[in-house]
Amino acid sequence: MELDFFKDIIDQCRGYINIVRFLGLGEPILHPELNKMIQYCRDNGVATRVFTNANTLNQTKGEMLIDTGLDEIQIGFDGTTKKTYEALKRHGNYEQVKQNIEQFLALKRKKGAEKPFTVVKMIYTPQTENEIEDYLTQWSPIADSVEIHPFSGLGGLVNSVDEVADKTYRDELSVRELPCTSLWSQQVVWWNGDVVPCVVDYDGECILGNLKKDTLKEIWNNGPMRKIRREHIKHNFSEIKICAHCLHGARPRITTDKVFRALWSFFMRSYPPGKPSDQFLKKLSRRRK
Repeated sequence: MELDFFKDIIDQCRGYINIVRFLGLGEPILHPELNKMIQYCRDNGVATRVFTNANTLNQTKGEMLIDTGLDEIQIGFDGTTKKTYEALKRHGNYEQVKQNIEQFLALKRKKGAEKPFTVVKMIYTPQTENEIEDYLTQWSPIADSVEIHPFSGLGGLVNSVDEVADKTYRDELSVRELPCTSLWSQQVVWWNGDVVPCVVDYDGECILGNLKKDTLKEIWNNGPMRKIRREHIKHNFSEIKICAHCLHGARPRITTDKVFRALWSFFMRSYPPGKPSDQFLKKLSRRRK
């Protein structure tokens, strides 16, 4: 996306949004003018969050993200072993990516920077479920937050779910209970100006308009957008292809017990019964600023 086009989008949103998330199927930190985009958001009172796989998170890019005042960075790193990581991230380099993350966190500490708030996160799959406790042990001491997220089949659009999700998960793909709040709180703009209702729509099944032809305000309230909201209110989720099997509002129950047990085991091992340690109290008091 060109910088001037990005600035025009922010100008349209001024006063209506509080955060811009740089994410999608691409890698945000590869954009040569990402620093200027972040700075323009800051100048307009808009917070920024970057999602990255850290493959290219070298020292130069790390310093840029810290020095420009990025508010938050979420780093996806799946697994605690080379075997697991490289099975899930084909053509990935476990050692290099791990080193990139560790160097970024060390650089942040060296600069004494509170921002960006750094989240290291892993996707829960059968391949990673036995590594949750080790993952927490590895990253909790140095990251601001460590998160375990449920696997998403991108609203049922991914055909290879069987490779990474077990039968219990697949059986629950059709379970949905509530309308998606994202329809009233966010929209996704692609590099070319196409607007879709959700980041799940990676293949453009529900293009609502294009910002090179319409304003964001017009698209936000246009017919297609209102139709999707109405179908959700009526619980007619199957009427929208990308929503029919989406798990927003219907997280898979299989993660609950297994992840909780790993979290509890980690907690009890790290902070034995008795008076909470100063380290734990410090973690509890952390807030995203």
